[in-house]
Amino acid sequence: MSVENEAVSSLRSKTLIGWYIHLCVFAFAQLVFSVFDDGTFVFKLNPTGEWVMTNLKSVIDLIPIHQSTQLNLLTILWGIVVLIHGAVSITDVFLSKRRSN
Repeated sequence: MSVENEAVSSLRSKTLIGWYIHLCVFAFAQLVFSVFDDGTFVFKLNPTGEWVMTNLKSVIDLIPIHQSTQLNLLTILWGIVVLIHGAVSITDVFLSKRRSN
């Protein structure tokens, strides 16, 4: 195996490990949210947060994971970020594999 192939392989591993860590942090946060969710939220929303809550109410109601609507919104937005991160990571791995061949 050449030095270049080893570098590409190492980059692939680091890319996927980064996504796995992101996924584990997301799962751990969901566990913490579930344990401490009592339907109330400690923090007050700023005007932008209130606007987002108002305009995305229909999306938040589709996936009622937690009692708190703010935690549901956070879960949905963070879930979308995790999915995009995963798609980019997997695409990067496959494209780097194709380039190395």
